[in-house]
Amino acid sequence: MHRLESFALSAGSKISRPHIEQSFYPIPDKKFICVSRKAECDSKSYDFMDDVIFHIKSYLDAEGISIYEIGESNQKKLFYTKNYSHLNRLQSSYLINKSLLYLGNYNLYTNIASYMGKPCVCPMNVEYTDLFKPYWSSEGECMLVTPSSNLKPSFSPKEHPKTINDVHPEEVAKNVLDLLGIKHTLDKVSTVYVGEEYKQNIIDIVPGEYDIQAMNVTGPVNIRMDKDLLDILKKCNIIIENNNLINGLLIPREILLSKEK
Repeated sequence: MHRLESFALSAGSKISRPHIEQSFYPIPDKKFICVSRKAECDSKSYDFMDDVIFHIKSYLDAEGISIYEIGESNQKKLFYTKNYSHLNRLQSSYLINKSLLYLGNYNLYTNIASYMGKPCVCPMNVEYTDLFKPYWSSEGECMLVTPSSNLKPSFSPKEHPKTINDVHPEEVAKNVLDLLGIKHTLDKVSTVYVGEEYKQNIIDIVPGEYDIQAMNVTGPVNIRMDKDLLDILKKCNIIIENNNLINGLLIPREILLSKEK
């Protein structure tokens, strides 16, 4: 039984079709899809949406279809999309109504797209899909993509690791193109392995005549050891990774003392 039907049964009420307000917003493109990373909790936030966009971008470009990102989120904006995340709910509803398809995390916009009869593609795994799938979508219009696993949903707002990330990006991309009726060759693409650091941005730096600390770099950084290593050691805490012995490398005593402090 769907969650909405369960609520109606408990309240002794009848489910009627809602009314969703819209507000006009100028749209420069004739054909586009909407994508959103907005999520009510971390376990419902899919981390590989950029990879999905990478798979579908060339096919959409060939058909003259743009990609609009809607809905505020605390994540970085998606590559290859036009940013409309500043729109309010009424304006976003207008965009969804004019779009060809909704792609993204399961959220309010998923249900708005369902109400408006738009195809939906959402990666999901934290709840049983039959209980919360968009109520207004016809059979085959809404694809809630889940990983191939015998594990039951956790219903937890936080997971480590997140099981939603077990959904492969090419599977989401294939559903998008199939619902749009676009021929593709993504059946030949298959994810082999995704490491824990895959979604982490790592910067490679070649030391030079500039202050690395002044670059305000956050997150892990790979730095070449053969250039000014001792000067870098004086300024930063680093981890040296090497599969060979480093002969003749002497770390000055003042550097060791500064690290102890």
